[in-house]
Amino acid sequence: MGNDLPSENASSLGFKLSYGKFDYFTAGDLVGVPSAGSPAWKDIETPVAKAVGPVDVSIANHHAFIDAQNEFYIKTLQPRVTIIQSWVAAHPAHSTLSRLLSRQLYPGERDIFITNLKEETRVVIGSAINQLKSQQGHIVIRVSPGGDEYRIFVLDDSDENFTIRSEHGPYQSQ
Repeated sequence: MGNDLPSENASSLGFKLSYGKFDYFTAGDLVGVPSAGSPAWKDIETPVAKAVGPVDVSIANHHAFIDAQNEFYIKTLQPRVTIIQSWVAAHPAHSTLSRLLSRQLYPGERDIFITNLKEETRVVIGSAINQLKSQQGHIVIRVSPGGDEYRIFVLDDSDENFTIRSEHGPYQSQ
């Protein structure tokens, strides 16, 4: 009977913010790649993706763990920028990062920013690490008045000064 109930992660709240042409989406620990033998309804990402549609910036579900960011979800949202909130060695999962980087799921450029990539994860990810825009820092999204474009700032989070490490963009909102 316990398997018939959604997990706490599957019950995560999703939030889409739209400002002019700019669209941002985050859904906490939402899951979309259920474990083998699970009922189909445990893929929560697919119906959520149908409701959300394409966005400019997306926060990776469940820290880009192995049970998140399914192919349909990525194909549907097609984010130009993905932010992964990482804090343990399993974030992001190699398979999940491969899906996020796949040009077969949707065409066009995509930039991936990670908040706190662990050394163990760097070893597993291997050369794909070179495709990441950042691996450490506080990430700020600044949308221009009216929402036609936005920039990403990576701040040094090693002290309370939060100096800007890098600036990316401007990106054109879709």
